[in-house]
Amino acid sequence: MLEPKAYQVKYNGDFRKEKIGEVYELYQKKLKENNALDFDDIINYTIKILTENPDVLEYYTEKFKYVLVDEYQDTNKAQFMLVSILASKYGNITVVGDNDQGIYSFRGADITNILNFEKDFPGSKIVKLEQNYRCTGNILKAANAVIKNNENKYDKKLWTENEEGKLPRTIGKDGKLMTSKSNWWTSGFFPGVLWYLYEVNGNDSLKMYAENYTKRIENQKYTTDNHDVGFMLYCSFGNGLRLTGNDDYRKTLLQGSESLSTRFRPQVGCIRSWDWNQKVWEYPVIIDNLMNLEMLMWASKNSDNPKFEEIAKSHADVTMKYHFRSDYSSYHVISYDTISGLPEKKNTCQGYAHESCWARGQGWALYGYTMMYRETGQEKYLRHAINVAKFIINHPRLPEDKIPYWDFDAPNIPNELRDASAGALMASAFIELSLYTEGDFSKQCLSVAETQLKTLSSPEYLAEPGTNCNFILKHSVGNNPGKAEVDVPLTYADYYYVEALVRYKRDILKEKLN
Repeated sequence: MLEPKAYQVKYNGDFRKEKIGEVYELYQKKLKENNALDFDDIINYTIKILTENPDVLEYYTEKFKYVLVDEYQDTNKAQFMLVSILASKYGNITVVGDNDQGIYSFRGADITNILNFEKDFPGSKIVKLEQNYRCTGNILKAANAVIKNNENKYDKKLWTENEEGKLPRTIGKDGKLMTSKSNWWTSGFFPGVLWYLYEVNGNDSLKMYAENYTKRIENQKYTTDNHDVGFMLYCSFGNGLRLTGNDDYRKTLLQGSESLSTRFRPQVGCIRSWDWNQKVWEYPVIIDNLMNLEMLMWASKNSDNPKFEEIAKSHADVTMKYHFRSDYSSYHVISYDTISGLPEKKNTCQGYAHESCWARGQGWALYGYTMMYRETGQEKYLRHAINVAKFIINHPRLPEDKIPYWDFDAPNIPNELRDASAGALMASAFIELSLYTEGDFSKQCLSVAETQLKTLSSPEYLAEPGTNCNFILKHSVGNNPGKAEVDVPLTYADYYYVEALVRYKRDILKEKLN
């Protein structure tokens, strides 16, 4: 450390540094007058004490046998001297840093500390951590393009398994995280979870991640080849708009609603679900499609175009007419004749059999008509939601813990898989339905939801932190007949579980969210 006078002598003739020397001298004088030390003084005087007092040096080098320094690229000369002294006896020093991330040279950081580490500490070993777990490939390509121009550096090549736009989906057969591109129907659920978590605790980091993952889905606002635009956009951009008021989110939702509307055919009165398997289904409409109507209802209220509401109501009405059996259980897939507008097939794709009762499908129905009542105030939707709810609640094969088997008619009950996604979905819907009903039935809805949430929050279904590829819930069933996503975590199970918890906290317990 140069004393003020020594500094002035060294830089005599350099007007700028001479002035710095004058300020330096005055600053040190003021510190002394006030019997004060600043942060740099603490380090400098520690070095002085250690170098001038062998007994003190011996004590502390013996005391600290291992030295670890993080962000080593931003250390200055004094910090380098201090850690070198402390490590001088045993030589056990580990530093972590990245020479391409040095940003504090303006306050004296010296990048040569890390670049000369092998020379300063002979026999040291360099371990390069080149895999990036945070960024997508495009970001790393840009970073690599920039840092390749640095003159003094360690050679390294950053890489990632996170392809551009990838979003969590489930766990693959290899036990590793399985992701999806933005065009997969579940892409909106993970950002939706982040938005709900942000709503609860107001953590700015969660907001940042929610914005990041929401942005990855934006291009789906132009999707016209499937019905899942509502799932993709409303769970992500819809929650984001609700919590931030971001006008860009509003524009995305309106464009997405326009795209979704192109799949509506007046002759049928419904939004077409899938375009694949046309040899089997002429115009397939699945019960899941009810969930996409919420975005259309929002679009009608937030634009001057009534067509969105008209489409949503038409779809809900036609589905109510043809999708349900006399006991209010639902088929999965109804294929319509495009000329007559009447059903030509009543099938399943993910249930046990065409006439069986696929559990998650009943959840879609319950949630969909509860939502339609909320958005329209029309009693017919409430009555239908109540009838669907009664079917579920009173079903003899609904377990005591209220988490349904993947299909109510699966042949090997009770030795069949449970579906946490169906349970979470139902819980969220039951909570909302309890708000629109009265008396014993309202209490019954809430009781079922509470049991479902307690079960899902038990060790049987709730994963330990850091396990389960960081998904919240275990034991969901995506498509059992297709042997896809069976007894694994599913991102939409997490979404509806968190949504149900938020609804319970806000609407039942009447607690402030943050």
